[in-house]
Amino acid sequence: MEPEGFGGSMTEEIKPLVFPLTRKGITYHLESETEHTRTVRATFEGATDWLEVFEKRINAAWHRMDKDGNKIDIPASEAFPGDEAFGKWAWTFPTEAQCQAKAAELDAKVSARIAFKQSPVSLEASNGYELVHPSHPATGEA
Repeated sequence: MEPEGFGGSMTEEIKPLVFPLTRKGITYHLESETEHTRTVRATFEGATDWLEVFEKRINAAWHRMDKDGNKIDIPASEAFPGDEAFGKWAWTFPTEAQCQAKAAELDAKVSARIAFKQSPVSLEASNGYELVHPSHPATGEA
């Protein structure tokens, strides 16, 4: 995976998520993954409570200063969704079938978003916005 639109080197090492992962007393086990999504099983106090599906995303590399003024480099890493991500790029479901359906939907959306970013398409204002191929300014025809 390469970070998109975050600046920095596109070849930098990306720190992967490692499962099982424990956050806030909840342990997450990787159930499945697709090209653009992961499904995890969340357990709290030893009981399986729910499943989560989320887009694979990358946190950009950055740096901060410690209390002595020394620079600390933070590498690019795979993102794990926080509370604010739910309903945007992460969802919770009670069944595997619901997670699989959402994962398929997300894969299609992310694939379309990537294809759009890589296509020679531009926006042109004309009574609103229209998608226009750059080879012909008005109709997109060659």
